[in-house]
Amino acid sequence: QQADDLVQRIRNDSALSRMAVNPLLLTMISTVHRRGSALPGRRVDLYKEILQVLLEKRERAKEISDTSTAFQKISVLQSLAFSLMLAEVRSFRLSYQIDRLLREKLLSVSLGKYTSAKFIKKMKEVSSLLIEKEEEGLYEFSHFSFQEYLVSVEIKESGKEQLLIDIIRGSHKISWWAEVIRL
Repeated sequence: QQADDLVQRIRNDSALSRMAVNPLLLTMISTVHRRGSALPGRRVDLYKEILQVLLEKRERAKEISDTSTAFQKISVLQSLAFSLMLAEVRSFRLSYQIDRLLREKLLSVSLGKYTSAKFIKKMKEVSSLLIEKEEEGLYEFSHFSFQEYLVSVEIKESGKEQLLIDIIRGSHKISWWAEVIRL
């Protein structure tokens, strides 16, 4: 019944139908649907909902006690994603710069109980938003689209839209930033 309901919703909603062509987005749509949440009609809203599922609802389902909110964790992930995007890289190590960035952001959102390493481990093991590559200590977002989404939110929330305007005008980095601009 749930599968039939999902298929009908996708067929009857042109925005969902367009998103369902992408395997990752289809997986996200089905995850949100299975959790009983309303299906968003825009990709940006779908990413927002799936992050809620991964960062809060999944922890509750696994009966993991955590007083931190999805909002706090997303804020830290946004800073990380933005830093990676500016450097035009997907993968990172817990270098001095990344550790410092994460520690400062964790403190600013009242998550000082986490070390940078502990936060990365939690994002890897509980939410699966970060993955460790074959080379030990090398991490990246589980899918580049999560990094792009988080960067787009960071830019909007921090009022850094001028960066995107400069990229569009300069066009030398536009392929790297194209999805962020769309989001």
